[in-house]
Amino acid sequence: MSTVVTYIIRTLTDAHRASRLAFAEQHANKRLDFWSQVIFCDEKTFRSSDHGRVRVWRRDNTRYEPRNICTETRSGHVTCNVFGWISMHGVGDVVNIEGRFTAEKYVDLRDNFLLPSLRDRHFPAHPGPIIFVQDRSPIHTARVVRQWFTGRDDLVLLDWPSKGCDLNPIEHVWAFMVNGWERQRELRPDQLLAHINRDLEILRRKQDIIENYVSSMPKRMREVIEREGG
Repeated sequence: MSTVVTYIIRTLTDAHRASRLAFAEQHANKRLDFWSQVIFCDEKTFRSSDHGRVRVWRRDNTRYEPRNICTETRSGHVTCNVFGWISMHGVGDVVNIEGRFTAEKYVDLRDNFLLPSLRDRHFPAHPGPIIFVQDRSPIHTARVVRQWFTGRDDLVLLDWPSKGCDLNPIEHVWAFMVNGWERQRELRPDQLLAHINRDLEILRRKQDIIENYVSSMPKRMREVIEREGG
């Protein structure tokens, strides 16, 4: 019997490498007290049919195009798009993204979910601004989103590099959940969301895992520098 091994290669242009290298060099000497103030955010699509590791291939920056969105498959499986965040202090909350995700919806999500969630769960008495990480998808970099950040004194947006998703430790949280995903028979999106929240609650009790992910940031910067942006 032959063995098939799949390799995943991240394609980086010279511009991507330059962006990643500049970011890593700028933050090479940042200590953990800096990264402990950072909120790492991202979106994720979960499927009721998920079981173990699942890989999805799509063109860059097309996650939310209609052809890449599926809410219910013909077999009856459902999907749930969520937005979530983590910090050195642990796993934050997740919110279900209903329908097509737009920049306007992203701004509304920040006002009505993200900020209250940050203050209530992990930063109720944080004296200074919270440092915020998001990738450079078109939704995140839209004008209405940039304007939302302008003039704020409670959030500082970290200028994340192009093709920097692998540097965001929340990706490891999503992978941890999917790799240990126990397939269940969810017939509705709300049941799938409840499954997601149950798994997140388990992960909240494993604080050391999240701390290790965030504590790896200095090492990640060194590795990018050693690989000259790779």
